Amino acid sequence: PVPRSSTRKKKFTTPPHDYETPLASRSSVRPATDDGIIPAMNYAFCPIADISSRAPGDHVDIVGVITEVGECAQIHTKAGKDLTKRTCQLLDDSSGGSSIECTFWGQEAETFSGSVGSVLALKG
Repeated sequence: PVPRSSTRKKKFTTPPHDYETPLASRSSVRPATDDGIIPAMNYAFCPIADISSRAPGDHVDIVGVITEVGECAQIHTKAGKDLTKRTCQLLDDSSGGSSIECTFWGQEAETFSGSVGSVLALKG
C-alpha cells in the first residue's frame, strides 16, 4: 500500500508543519536522485556583527539561534492601517556573540512557529 499524506494529529506530535505521512511496517524508504526540478535555496550568510557595516537597503542572509520570541501584536499605523507583527531575537557567534531583532508582519507573524533554542535562517 502507498502511504498517503494527511493532516497531522497535533495532539500526538510536535513538528512545526501541518502534514504527516505515516509509514507501515511494510513501507519502504529509498533515497531519491536529485533531478533538479525543485530549486535549492542558496544562502550567503552574513555574520550579525557585520550587518551594521553594510549599506542601507542591502539584502543579507542571516542564521542564528532564537533567544526570544514575542507575542503577536496589533498595531495601528499613522496611515490608518491595522497590522499584525511579531518580533524575535537571533543570536550568532560573530564577535563573541551578536544579536539582532527580526520583525515578522501579517500572515508571517501569525503563523511563525519558531521557539527559543531553535535555529532560524532568514533570506534577504
